[in-house]
Amino acid sequence: MKVLASYNIKGGVGKTTSAVNLAYCSANEGQRTLLIDLDPQAAATFYFRMDSPHKLGTRLFLESDWDRFTLASDFKNLNVLPADFSFRKMEHVLEKMKGQETEITSRFRSLEDHYDVVIFDCPPNFTRLTLQVFMLSDQIVCPVIPTTLSLRTLAQMTRSLKKRTWLSATIAPYFSMAEKRKTMHRQVVHLIRNGRIKGLPPFLKTLIPFMADIEKMGLYRNPLPHFLPKSRAAQAYENLWTEIKSI
Repeated sequence: MKVLASYNIKGGVGKTTSAVNLAYCSANEGQRTLLIDLDPQAAATFYFRMDSPHKLGTRLFLESDWDRFTLASDFKNLNVLPADFSFRKMEHVLEKMKGQETEITSRFRSLEDHYDVVIFDCPPNFTRLTLQVFMLSDQIVCPVIPTTLSLRTLAQMTRSLKKRTWLSATIAPYFSMAEKRKTMHRQVVHLIRNGRIKGLPPFLKTLIPFMADIEKMGLYRNPLPHFLPKSRAAQAYENLWTEIKSI
């Protein structure tokens, strides 16, 4: 089972959009895929036209069978564990479970017989919850807007995670919401691709453009490769998935 965490401590960088589109790309290839929405804003849940039938914020990490909380999406091979606003309380649950990380891992591993790919849409913060998700993940896929402040945030996160020797997940940043007409965006992408900025994990080659097509996901409430499969942005997400799955 391949496990990905879609994450950035900065909000509004395309984290949820990527999680939704990557999950669709995975399922569309025939992989049994689960998207776990952990963000209390529940944007990924919204994109899939769902509402959570349970209030799981204080229960999810106490339950042994996570799969019973999942819902089938409109797409073959793709299930979603939906979020709701009660997820804001999960940090308090984990605080009470200090030292019980192996129990959480065993609960999550119960999904192995059901899925080939699991993607977490993480909330934009750095807490005990996100660290638990990182512990379960193979890769932390991190969308980064091509600005100096975004690179600074990525460097801070990288330094913090390197201190946690138990963490085996690799950090896989990629540029998101990139605009060629912006000089700074072009310069930052150029510097990264030419190895001019040190102290950062290697960036993936795929660049997700800033396009109105992506924003239309909120109107159609569907993954972009489903309702606009021939758009340049949809192809970018397909390329991103191809690159991530090969890691």
